[in-house]
Amino acid sequence: ALEEEKNLWKEQIQKQDQQIEKFNYEHKSYNSSQLVNTLRIGVQEASEDLEKTRETYLEQIQKLEKTAKEMEQKEKIAREKVEILKKTLEEFETQGLSPMKKEYMELLKSINRHNSPQEIFISYAWEEGEAKASKQLQERLEILKDHLQEAGAQVFLDVRNMQGGITKKMKDEIKKANKVLLICTPRLKKRAEERNTNMNNLQIEMTESFSKHNETGEDFVIPLIFSGTFGEAIPERVANTPVKIEDILVLDFTEDAAHPEKYYETMTRLSPQGLLSMIFNLAEDENYKTSLRLFQSVLRDSSNYHLSPSIDDEVKDLDKKKRWINIEWVDHMGFLRHISGSVFDTL
Repeated sequence: ALEEEKNLWKEQIQKQDQQIEKFNYEHKSYNSSQLVNTLRIGVQEASEDLEKTRETYLEQIQKLEKTAKEMEQKEKIAREKVEILKKTLEEFETQGLSPMKKEYMELLKSINRHNSPQEIFISYAWEEGEAKASKQLQERLEILKDHLQEAGAQVFLDVRNMQGGITKKMKDEIKKANKVLLICTPRLKKRAEERNTNMNNLQIEMTESFSKHNETGEDFVIPLIFSGTFGEAIPERVANTPVKIEDILVLDFTEDAAHPEKYYETMTRLSPQGLLSMIFNLAEDENYKTSLRLFQSVLRDSSNYHLSPSIDDEVKDLDKKKRWINIEWVDHMGFLRHISGSVFDTL
């Protein structure tokens, strides 16, 4: 572009020289020679300026190209460092895990590899006026969320992260969810059974969840007892819906803190169905059964706690048992205890 502009200047000067010569010839005047010299000096100066501008432009391009190459090299080095750190962190975390935890994480990865992702909505109630209890609940929910995500689920947990209208966001998330996990505690039961003019957020969540549960005819809502007994933690009837929560299979997670192996079992077992089996429909999944056999062997070697039958026994029982487990109420020492299949072998 600079060269073209320079040539245009030259052409302009040539035309002016021709006009001046023609003028001098016609009018026999030599006074215009000074004007020609001035114009020629102007052209020379303009040409020099154009050349300097061009050189400056080329220098800037060279600097930018050099900077771009340096940035590409730095990015490559940074990516390599990130990969090394990721690998180191993974090795460090793996080394720090017990054999039981290692096999459990491998089991979750196996589910992720062989099954379709699922959308999960977790519904729970904060503990009232107890910061420590709320923190403990949140930590347990975060662990559950991490494990489900490791298995390939997309998990929606906390309404505090929602933008815009909370009610609309909750309804939208429940609408697109494959399952809703209802975290049952005495606090949740209290909130679910409040009688106010307007429903609270928990009641809205439960109403939407059980409405979809009734429409689909599937185990869309999965109640998990996190604290308290069945009678203390489970709402008697869901607000504005005809379903009774005691008609639904309930999983017990009250012992997960004291007995991690019991938590792993409740998550992974097939009979009665554990949480992973209910979410990812693993009852007939041969890949999962293979991985589960390996995990259960490590689980039994690592634990003195009395566990349910092994997977081989569970597979035999699957054909004999109905999908829905009848719930039996037992009154023991003044409180109600929920017995579901072989979830509890002892009170």
